Amino acid sequence: MRTGAKRSTALIAALAAAIALALTLPGSAARAAGLLDALKSVPIQLPKQVQLPQLPSSVSLPKDLDGISTSLDDAFASFSLMGRFVPDPAEARRAQVAATGVTIGTGLYELPLQSYCLHAGSYRPKPRGDGYLLAPLRGPQAALITSVLRNSVTAPDIQQGDIQTLIWAILSGTRLSRLPSAQQAASQRLLSPQELAQLNGGLLGLLPDDAVQSVLNKANANVPDAYRRTVQAYSSLRDRLHSGGAQYSELEAIAAPEGDAIGERSRPIRSGEWILRDGGYFIRVFPSGYQRTLVQIY
Repeated sequence: MRTGAKRSTALIAALAAAIALALTLPGSAARAAGLLDALKSVPIQLPKQVQLPQLPSSVSLPKDLDGISTSLDDAFASFSLMGRFVPDPAEARRAQVAATGVTIGTGLYELPLQSYCLHAGSYRPKPRGDGYLLAPLRGPQAALITSVLRNSVTAPDIQQGDIQTLIWAILSGTRLSRLPSAQQAASQRLLSPQELAQLNGGLLGLLPDDAVQSVLNKANANVPDAYRRTVQAYSSLRDRLHSGGAQYSELEAIAAPEGDAIGERSRPIRSGEWILRDGGYFIRVFPSGYQRTLVQIY
């Protein structure tokens, strides 16, 4: 409110009080008439029309569709001084693997591990030639996915395909109650009751598919191909998972298609690059598709 408006309001209030007082005193009629004449000359400032805030006219697409924000910017840098150093096989040792981590000493350790697709719509790595970097898992769903992966170590009887399907369901915002019995059983073993309670459909589950598609259509060329591909992949995954009869090969074709991985903000990564980590050890990884990865620690 402007200062002038405050002064006018105060003056009007004072005059009104004077009128009320005048009406209670002898000879009040004459004085009241005089005050009313005085009021006619008082400038009154009316408040300007109230402006309501603008409401959004459309749905904005979230930056991280699946709740995982990890990107190449988060990756640990490779240690170029190591080049493609090949350790002596005679230094090989056996690591102690548990759900809480891997216990190692000096020497060379090789760990053939199951690996998983954590971003639907991304092209799967080639069996040979593609390089991997390591990065921390970040984003709103990172804790849930980490629990699934960590607890799977102590549940070797659960099929890898069931674990992967559960991960895709979490990332796509599919309600677990709509999953086949095998994936529901896996979720009960790999997630705590508190974590299961968090799965309310996720970010994508809150956005109707037609609303997301409408934004994509309006944005047209401004939406990167990788983003559009991810939206379509998760939408198709939800449809197939909700149908109840999807084969794993169908889900895989949607979430991890074959093709060239080069895209926006991509950069070439040589196979077998070493990374120096805190604790004084070197680590590198060799992917074989997206389901198998050989980890070397030195």
